[in-house]
Amino acid sequence: MRRNFIAVLLGLACIGLLAGCDSDDDASHIADPAKSDPAEVARLHAQVMTFCGGCHDPPRPDSFPRNAWRAEIELAYRLFAESHRRDLTPPPMSDVVNWYQTQAPTALRLEAAQESPSPVQFQHQEVRLDGHRPLAHHSSTPGVSHIHVPPPRADGTPLSVMFCDMSRNGLFTLSAPARHLTISETTSARQPAHVEQTDLDADGTPDYLLCELGSFLPEDHHRGRLVWLKVSSGKTPVTHVLLDSVGRVADARAGDFDEDGDLDVIVAVFGWRTTGQLLFLEQTGKSNGIPRFRTKQLDDRHGAIHIPVIDLDADGDLDFVALFSQEHETIEAFLNRGDATFERQIVYLTGSPSYGSSGIELADLDRDGDTDILYTNGDTLDSSLLKPYHSVQWLENTGDFPFPRHEIGALPGASRAVASDLDSDGDLDVIASAWIPPNAQPPAPRPDNTYTTLVWYEHTAPGTFECHPLKSAQRDGFLALSVTDLNQDGAPDIIAGDFSSATGTSAAWLEIHWNSGGQ
Repeated sequence: MRRNFIAVLLGLACIGLLAGCDSDDDASHIADPAKSDPAEVARLHAQVMTFCGGCHDPPRPDSFPRNAWRAEIELAYRLFAESHRRDLTPPPMSDVVNWYQTQAPTALRLEAAQESPSPVQFQHQEVRLDGHRPLAHHSSTPGVSHIHVPPPRADGTPLSVMFCDMSRNGLFTLSAPARHLTISETTSARQPAHVEQTDLDADGTPDYLLCELGSFLPEDHHRGRLVWLKVSSGKTPVTHVLLDSVGRVADARAGDFDEDGDLDVIVAVFGWRTTGQLLFLEQTGKSNGIPRFRTKQLDDRHGAIHIPVIDLDADGDLDFVALFSQEHETIEAFLNRGDATFERQIVYLTGSPSYGSSGIELADLDRDGDTDILYTNGDTLDSSLLKPYHSVQWLENTGDFPFPRHEIGALPGASRAVASDLDSDGDLDVIASAWIPPNAQPPAPRPDNTYTTLVWYEHTAPGTFECHPLKSAQRDGFLALSVTDLNQDGAPDIIAGDFSSATGTSAAWLEIHWNSGGQ
């Protein structure tokens, strides 16, 4: 029953800005483990497992430091009261607080990662919107929530980068022929979280699905939308609303799930506490060239962040994988039975409602012919606590569920991870970003009081990765990340989207790390 805010910013499964558990400065309220009675601890353990386990996996005591547990339990009890459930009997809140405090560590310790200099060299370039066009009527604070690089076009058109900005409420396009950067606003939007290229009307011209949260901060409302941007050559995209009056929409992907020859859409309505759901929009035909849909609910849970589409079980039809954050903290495969009805399988269950899920990406990381999952957990906006178990992970597809977990690297505030052969040696490396809240706790593990916010993990041997930091900062960082050969020179470049508290001319919306090859 916790809050997970990184979904606002993605749509993010995110932002309840920095509200959460404050430390309890009055030490008299904190239970002393040395004075705890083992029999009483065992009795309370049973009560906690029964009560907390009735909604979600009970949080582990080491999820938070001892002085944070009172605020966490108070929040959980408040959310339970708001749920109006009558099938559970809560034990006295003071008993639950006492049990967690006696089992919790006094502090969370972040261990410094083993790092080495990058064998690939990069030229760093910052992109500032105010340097390209006057937007005085918009926010001057970067709020890049998603970056999408459309596939290369057959006509040789230079690659472009599309990015959603929640602060300026717009979808923007960055063109970079020969590194001559220009930015244009594609369309305005209401806190856009995700954009995805498709061809929904099958006319041969790319169009886009745009997800709108409808609010910057997490709220339970019905202002979320799914918008179809119909593009005509040389003209401003025409907006068609496909889904309206729902909770905050974090992701949407198109595919012919019912195999009838047209594209349907899966929609992740993140919502917040009560308004989230997972929807299937079945295309039923067109009216005046505009696709029409019938809506079906696939799942009534809130908190879905990402829903990438893939034929995961290699049976010839389209499946998808869903990451649920909030108290669910699980990754599930929705396996298509061939008629757009789905069998659910647990891919990975974290076992903790405070794990901080932030993103998934599909990739065949071990190059064995099936699809693995890159997974990040580093959401800090529920508590501002950076945790030792924040990390970049590889969930290996072994042909069965759940997928075995392999840690690639610890990364406080981990937000996104993507796979690419960055050093051109024939295997897939992993590039990851992190976002650090301004009031991050505990102290930074680096001597200069900074955290790593951009890093790549070199795949040096099967299942073995070496950490090469590219950027560090005392706060902020990147919630959006993409890797592509932007200048088409044969080497993948890194594009990171800033979500920052910096303003004005000092604020960069995008950072491009141009890949210059080996030393």
